[in-house]
Amino acid sequence: MKQKFYPYLSKRSKPLNYSEENAKLFEHELRKKIESPGYKTFNNRYVKNSTIRRYKYFRTNTYAWRMNPINQKNRIKRFLEDLKFIKTESQKNDKYKIIKKGSWVIDERSDQYFHWLTDCMQRIQLIDEELYEYPILIPEEFLKKEYVIESLSSLNIPFIEIKNDILYKIDKLLITNHVGSAGNYHKKIINQVSNNFSEIIGMNNEVVKNNSNKKIWVSRQNASKRKIKNFEEVAKVLRKHEFTIVDYESLPFIEQIKISFEAEIIGGLHGAGLTNMIFMEKNSLIIEVRDESDSKNNCFFSLSSDLNHKYYFIPAKAEKNDYYSSDYYLDAELLDESLNKVLSIFNNS
Repeated sequence: MKQKFYPYLSKRSKPLNYSEENAKLFEHELRKKIESPGYKTFNNRYVKNSTIRRYKYFRTNTYAWRMNPINQKNRIKRFLEDLKFIKTESQKNDKYKIIKKGSWVIDERSDQYFHWLTDCMQRIQLIDEELYEYPILIPEEFLKKEYVIESLSSLNIPFIEIKNDILYKIDKLLITNHVGSAGNYHKKIINQVSNNFSEIIGMNNEVVKNNSNKKIWVSRQNASKRKIKNFEEVAKVLRKHEFTIVDYESLPFIEQIKISFEAEIIGGLHGAGLTNMIFMEKNSLIIEVRDESDSKNNCFFSLSSDLNHKYYFIPAKAEKNDYYSSDYYLDAELLDESLNKVLSIFNNS
């Protein structure tokens, strides 16, 4: 395994409103060991439907194409399943397409906005010196996502499209491991990802800092889940504090970059739109609304710290215990008080 970065202890900056009351949400994330990410080249690997295989039939290198590690019990179960289907599969058309060289940088959730811009882009950055010899392999359904194709083209990242249900034989496949476990990053690498997008912004003469849209609030009201139930009264408070409410999902990717670059503050309910802090200049402010007892979903807290942004937490109440799919109630008076405090801190910093 080739390694370009040493393991280190990540020391995260505390939220601006860190206190005894909310310490239990963050204290286990303030120090986190980040392992050394790496990659290795394998001969004669097969690829089909976003899985890596050996000898055509046996799924292998699961650490690379699964988001989370697989335990030994499930590893054995999967091996037995592969054995069972060999006879069925071998009776089908056994032809395959050959790709001389390629690299693997995706997992089962890499086509989602947050995971694409953080997990996947870090893996791509890890092999930046190898990219033109080993273009990344991208499933065709990924390329239907505008932000995927736009980021690849704008950053000049070479890729090879992988069609569904077609078996490919890769003579030399460069496989990257995950740069960090879900919600964790390698500070040097994620900042380089951010810098890469900043260079695009710098080369685009249409993007100029101005005095509008300094404060952005990310709306999830058109999303299928994780909405603010009392958004009308919340919106009144946001307008009072001169926030521009933006539905990022309705905007082209390049427009999202422009808006985020111009902003000094981005706030909103826990969701993919907060990923756009990657495009902001250093020392910006991130305001995250999440459940008052949610100690698991710290990906944006960790990301803001690694990108040298300031972070402020506002508690809300989820309708159910499933923080991921629940809608939320956000106390408008609490929001007003919180914004008064954090904007005063930020403006005087």
